[in-house]
Amino acid sequence: MAHDAAAWTAPLTQAAPAGPLALEECALAYGRDLLAYLLGAGAGKPLATWRLETQTSRGARDRLRVCYCVLQVFKDPRLARAWMRRPRPRFGGRTPAWAVRTGDPALLAAVEREAACGA
Repeated sequence: MAHDAAAWTAPLTQAAPAGPLALEECALAYGRDLLAYLLGAGAGKPLATWRLETQTSRGARDRLRVCYCVLQVFKDPRLARAWMRRPRPRFGGRTPAWAVRTGDPALLAAVEREAACGA
């Protein structure tokens, strides 16, 4: 994407917590399989070796923060899960889950904006 990532992400992705509480809420809401996918499980290493509790990279924290924001917007975990899996024109027919998984700051900000508009 040819967007200025800093301009797109600063006010949005810094607003929500990305600590243990957000991780637990997201794991309960999205389910461990979907959340593991969203946070990058299997990207660059076998899925079997990936552990949710050990994802502490900045990219994983940013993705978790966005997942938490989406959950807060929709309030209902079923709606948040369904929204994450529904293809959107903004992402070229791909899903918000795909956009989150990329970890691209501009796409993460776009996911938050789309969720805010689509709730």
